Amino acid sequence: MILELARILAARGPGSTRHDLIFLLVDGGEEYGLLGAEAFIAEHPWADDVVFALNLDSGGNDGLATLTRTSADNGPAIAALAVALGRPSAASLTATAYALTPYDTDFSAYDRAGIFALDLGIGEDKAPYHTPIDRLEAVDPRSIQHLGESALAAIAALDSLDRPAIDGAGDRVYLDLGGRALWSCPAAAVPGSPPSTTAPAGRSSPASAAGRRPRGAGSGGSRRGRSSSSARSRRGPRPPGCWR
Repeated sequence: MILELARILAARGPGSTRHDLIFLLVDGGEEYGLLGAEAFIAEHPWADDVVFALNLDSGGNDGLATLTRTSADNGPAIAALAVALGRPSAASLTATAYALTPYDTDFSAYDRAGIFALDLGIGEDKAPYHTPIDRLEAVDPRSIQHLGESALAAIAALDSLDRPAIDGAGDRVYLDLGGRALWSCPAAAVPGSPPSTTAPAGRSSPASAAGRRPRGAGSGGSRRGRSSSSARSRRGPRPPGCWR
């Protein structure tokens, strides 16, 4: 699927994105400590220029591709995703579930490195995961299609942003409304809401695309950020400070 994403984006021609894109295929190291992503961050000369990362994962065989985690200060990204995602599936509460389990994805490696990241993946029908019956033919093609469409939308959403618009923008909790729209609200307005992932400074699954600095951007700005049919607003009153 990542190769298909690369083909589609390359076919749009030079200049179709504001940022350069890196497609990073990571295999064989996630379960032993996110080794592939960590190696890219620590050793690859391109890593210092990465401002956004979109991690694509599949811990199951079917279901919708769901946005499960974002980096801190996610407000601008959630707003862009609300416009770009055609059939959103998302729940910020999932981040709390991750914190209670040993399960992790390469998202965490990018987030810890100060790269603004999104975690997008398929997660239903988990029983065959990492077993002898974990086979490609068991994966629902409709789930792969939705993951690809959501990834293209997420890339477009992130490509529309700049690092200065992210820093200090604040966190929002988010939830899809039956796949028809992406609702969000300032986290401070929801008592007990889980915070977005907060990455400590410094360096420390499979990533599909990472955005580098916009073409022609000066070196004075921050080089890295921390950790995409439009969805229409539904009728009805909006809670104060919230939008749909």
